[in-house]
Amino acid sequence: MHSHFITKLLGLEDVEITHVEDQITHFEIHIQTPVKVQKCPCCQKETSSVHDDRIQKIRDVKVFEKYCFLILRKRRYRCKSCGKRFYEPYSFLERYQRHTKRLLQALLVKVREYNFKQVAKETGLGHSTVIRLFDKYYSYDNKALPKVLAIDELKGTSETGKYQC
Repeated sequence: MHSHFITKLLGLEDVEITHVEDQITHFEIHIQTPVKVQKCPCCQKETSSVHDDRIQKIRDVKVFEKYCFLILRKRRYRCKSCGKRFYEPYSFLERYQRHTKRLLQALLVKVREYNFKQVAKETGLGHSTVIRLFDKYYSYDNKALPKVLAIDELKGTSETGKYQC
């Protein structure tokens, strides 16, 4: 019953919560998905044959000012037709990523107001990761810069009366 409310609160679809751990600095929410029929990315045939699974720790947005990690039991399927092995897709996780789509959205909103260092501290990601994600989703064109840049000096508000650029 409680897991239903947690999945609604976190916006996780088709996920079963096995248990939740409340640590001092963070929450760990252990999740898995039910075994379903999957479509092979190679031959497009349907299969429900599970090859193996592994545990992946995924960073999510903060909950009650604590970091939140989803501990996902990630299933790998095997196609009986072509033998290809593949992971099932998740609606909340992009391929090859260790953070949720929701954390990425929060990061892109926060980067408008704060600098990269503050956003990295708030989200728990590395400084270079925040910059890389910003560059990936906010591409800017260098050709839009002006050919001429004017620089002027002005008298600053310092007591010594020095000029500033």
